[in-house]
Amino acid sequence: MQRFIIGPWVHDQIFSGSKKVGDWELPKPGYDSLGNKILIAAANWFSLYLKNVTAAASLNALRALPVFSESFNLNATGYPEEKIKTAAYYLNAAENAGRLLKKNAAESTQTTFISNPNDPVPTNGGANFHFFTNNIGLKKQNEIEKRKDVVTYTSDKINGQFWGLGKARVKIFVSHDSKDCDFTAKLVAVDKEDNAWNIADGITRMSSTRKQATSFKDADGNAIYEIEIDLGHIVFQSMPRWSFRLEIAGSNFPKYDRNPGNGDNPLTATKFYQVKQTIHHGKQFPSVLLIDELD
Repeated sequence: MQRFIIGPWVHDQIFSGSKKVGDWELPKPGYDSLGNKILIAAANWFSLYLKNVTAAASLNALRALPVFSESFNLNATGYPEEKIKTAAYYLNAAENAGRLLKKNAAESTQTTFISNPNDPVPTNGGANFHFFTNNIGLKKQNEIEKRKDVVTYTSDKINGQFWGLGKARVKIFVSHDSKDCDFTAKLVAVDKEDNAWNIADGITRMSSTRKQATSFKDADGNAIYEIEIDLGHIVFQSMPRWSFRLEIAGSNFPKYDRNPGNGDNPLTATKFYQVKQTIHHGKQFPSVLLIDELD
């Protein structure tokens, strides 16, 4: 028997007394789940596996606790849930900002940015080492999104509520003009005041990932590949009139080390080079954000 408990806390928050995770103040049920409740859950686990106290096995397999909403309360007998389906949001270029659409666009488009490892996109919140207490948890991403080397794609406002549960990943078609580079992705929840709150992030390094070559090349003659960026497992409830946003960039430092762009080891590299990176989307290149949700 396994039990999966997902909560909105950071490392050792049980001892700090803080009601915040990053810049977000937890709703009362989320904060109240700290303290003795977590210790009791741990004691039950030890009782089952070390003392063979079978009563502990009757607990539900999944327990998720609230971050954005006091009404969030999820218990499940198994994980993944049988009721999970996958929501697809297709990337599409727009005049002012990219869009996430329920259907793929009829025309093929592309978005290009220049990634400079000497001026990397800074890490702003997320699941980071707890020694960096000012850079963990939920943080507003609005200033990050103003950078020219961060591309954003935003969904329409959500009607009702969206229950994300399971895996999140991005499948995108990309090209670049260097020997190596990184593509980073960040899933963001945008509230009614247009504050952008990070949910999950991930990275793919072109030199080491399993990429699928296509028969196409970009305008500069660079090969176009399909790659996947894993954003991990998520559980969250998005509120009415909120939206999703996807950020794509070439760095997220120091959470992930900088890519020098020339194939050198990032830990020993002495020279770092700018890289022209392109995201392809639309008819021929169905780049998509995939989020598992409760049906």
